[in-house]
Amino acid sequence: MRRTLEAIFRRIWSLCILLILLPLIGVGIAYLLPRSYSSSATIWALHRYTVVGSTGPESNLDATPSQTQTNALLELLHTRQFALNVARNTGLDQELSSSLAYKVNNLLRPGDVEDAVVSEVSSNIVVTPNGYNLLSISYANGNPQVAQRIVQNVITEYSGQSTNLSLYDGQRLLDSYQKELTKAKQGYNDAVVAEAAYLKDHPDALRTGAPYDPNYARLHSNTQQAQTSFQNIQTSIDNLRQQLASLGQGANDLFKIIDSTSDAKPVARMKSILLCAGVGLGCAVAAIMLYLMVAVRRDRAVYTASQIQRVTSLPILMQAPYIKESTNTLSIE
Repeated sequence: MRRTLEAIFRRIWSLCILLILLPLIGVGIAYLLPRSYSSSATIWALHRYTVVGSTGPESNLDATPSQTQTNALLELLHTRQFALNVARNTGLDQELSSSLAYKVNNLLRPGDVEDAVVSEVSSNIVVTPNGYNLLSISYANGNPQVAQRIVQNVITEYSGQSTNLSLYDGQRLLDSYQKELTKAKQGYNDAVVAEAAYLKDHPDALRTGAPYDPNYARLHSNTQQAQTSFQNIQTSIDNLRQQLASLGQGANDLFKIIDSTSDAKPVARMKSILLCAGVGLGCAVAAIMLYLMVAVRRDRAVYTASQIQRVTSLPILMQAPYIKESTNTLSIE
């Protein structure tokens, strides 16, 4: 401990300057970094995000409409095709391909611009639920025009693809019902023809007071069952079509834009300033600790008798006591 304190106080001013200088350098770097511009839009979720499946409209009833639509949009942003559609005609690909970081990381692979675009869109577009129905979409970029176009494209793509995806399972189910309806209709027609043919050959089967005819009873029961099956499938198709129609109105039924895409505004630098200053302070502390470790290990001075015994096996003949400063003053008359 004594060696450490001596190493600290021997260079106390140099260490203090290092603690101050590196955070200041970090603040200067933060001011030299290019500014980012943020654009945002606010939309009102009209209802929960719903998918028409085999059991009918399916949605998370425990979540708010804004939460379900936020989750759906975030999942879409992590798909490659949706991210590329969002970035199309915004200039994001040209900006990323011309940036220094991209040139350094992909110097030998210039064809990976799409991967960089997908990563940028999926990672940096922020979707936040701000209430029961309210959610916001924001994006920051060094180019204000790019930031504004990206937010606009997110809303456009979401309004188009979300409806198609929510109706996808319903459309497949409707196709399946149509095939079943065709089979049921054919079965019903066959049952009607069989019953009519039997009645033609046995006209007494329906005569009042005629003996019970089990063959006709079986044919009539088959006809009724086939008719019921046909009607049930037809009812399911009608209900499914109504559900698809209610969700097929696109963005007009899914959400309403409250605040349209705003002009990109400069992002406050306080966060980046604090981050760079913190990094500088951390580097200063690490440098000081490294210096103290080296200074203590290189210190060969001997302060106590026990430290002498570690260096040599020779006996200690004499040890001078610590001399303390006297508080008494002598006066000579």
